[in-house]
Amino acid sequence: IESVPKPIAIDKESRCAIYEFVDGTPVATTSPSAEDISQVVGFLASLDQLCGSEGSTGLQTAADACFSVNDLLVDIDSRLQRLLAVNESTPQHSALSDFLANKLEPRLTIAKRTCEEGLRRQGLTFESILDRSQRTLSPSDFGFHNMLRLADGNLVFLDFEYFGWDDPAKMICDFLLHPAMELSDEVKQQFLSGILENFSRQPDLADRVKIVMPLCGLKWSLLLLNEFVPAHLQRRQFASERPLDVARLQMEQLNKSQLMLEKV
Repeated sequence: IESVPKPIAIDKESRCAIYEFVDGTPVATTSPSAEDISQVVGFLASLDQLCGSEGSTGLQTAADACFSVNDLLVDIDSRLQRLLAVNESTPQHSALSDFLANKLEPRLTIAKRTCEEGLRRQGLTFESILDRSQRTLSPSDFGFHNMLRLADGNLVFLDFEYFGWDDPAKMICDFLLHPAMELSDEVKQQFLSGILENFSRQPDLADRVKIVMPLCGLKWSLLLLNEFVPAHLQRRQFASERPLDVARLQMEQLNKSQLMLEKV
């Protein structure tokens, strides 16, 4: 696979590597072309074809990988409890509490129930583990925000710190829902159709996408609220070149979370 930065040198002891500089331009996250989607699908299909290659079994699990619905539910609950534990008396925190109690938690209850019904129809439960033969190699944090376009129009894929084994159904959902992109229904359909065609070894993949999509959306809704978590906010402030307007930032993220919940 050559649509990634070429590795130049590595020092395994220091856990440090050097890759080539990619002379490209950012890819628009709102209006990808049919050719862009074709390249994206082709890249993910190429990774999937490497699943049986020598050395692949030694690769790590992707960040936040889920091999059962229960894994996903545990992750969602952990993020929810972390937000519920925040105890600050500001207008934005009052708005957060109202949103969690009156909108997100009721929607989570419904999503769990419909997910359980979908699994039952397939003879599965929350605890059913996805067989290794059905897993794929995923970049995990995957979207046009982590790509560059070369002068010839080809895409280069970047940022594999979260790469590893994951459930392709979750990979599909995360791409379609990723808040860093605003994809049209036509583009989403092209992506989904292309992936399902290339992952034809998994005939039940489309059904699994339908089952986990609402829960993946709820997880994204919670991820967008990380700015309310003190430790995350501290890191964000440390990385910022100027002081953050915390109240404005938190309300912006709350609004994004509400929009994600509407998608769910």
